[in-house]
Amino acid sequence: MTLDEARLLLHLCTNGGRVRWSSRLVREALGARASSASARRVLDSLCSAGLVSRTAETVAWTAAPRHGLPPLDAERARIVERCRGRARAPAAAVGRRIDAARRGLLLAELAREGHLKPSREILTVTVTPAGRGALAWDWEPPARGLLPMRLVGEALRTVRNARDGVPRTEASPDLAVEIARIDRESGCGGHVPIHLLRERLNGRLSREETDRQLFALEEAGRLRMTTLQDGHAYTRQQYEAGIPSRIGGPRFFLALVGGATGSEPVGARPESVERARP
Repeated sequence: MTLDEARLLLHLCTNGGRVRWSSRLVREALGARASSASARRVLDSLCSAGLVSRTAETVAWTAAPRHGLPPLDAERARIVERCRGRARAPAAAVGRRIDAARRGLLLAELAREGHLKPSREILTVTVTPAGRGALAWDWEPPARGLLPMRLVGEALRTVRNARDGVPRTEASPDLAVEIARIDRESGCGGHVPIHLLRERLNGRLSREETDRQLFALEEAGRLRMTTLQDGHAYTRQQYEAGIPSRIGGPRFFLALVGGATGSEPVGARPESVERARP
């Protein structure tokens, strides 16, 4: 999760988890310098990850140009003409005597056929259970100063106080099997460098989902992660495959609990990294 994604997700959680998208929201969550386009990219990324959902409600319609469109019956033609030249709210476009469900159906049909187009939409953004779960179980705040600590504390209290009802990432036996297989094939002596796992998965899991699964295995007592203190034995790309840690180097070596132990790998910090938990 990027810093801006964390900012937006934290802001949504501290405001009830369901917020109307607006320029004010963008300023408060991402700062006065954030553009509308960059904020939409952050939102798109959170939605793609399943951490946030969005719904759009059209509150005003205008008529599209006439050329090349199929003819309409009298009722639909009147709706389009009311919207020609100015934006109309659904009730004004269709008529207040028509119930809301019927109005929505008529307007959606006309938009689908190309006769109407949205003039103004209200976007509502909602934190999903997966988004709350990511903050409650998996996310670690970055170094002090990168995010307002008041915002971080308030958001984490909100989601973690309610985390009994939040879906938690389950420890994946398949990932443990994959780590054991890499260990056997590569002769890692019980300490598998994380870049080998990422190469083996090769896009089957996103980096974020892989990290969640690793933390879930660690939480279940089936995995120990140790940090890399001396990166000279590895390339920059291999080093960056590690999971950032607030203490020392990145979490880099994966040791299955109860599996092969072997000797400590080159550059490793011998003790496991303890994750901060409330």
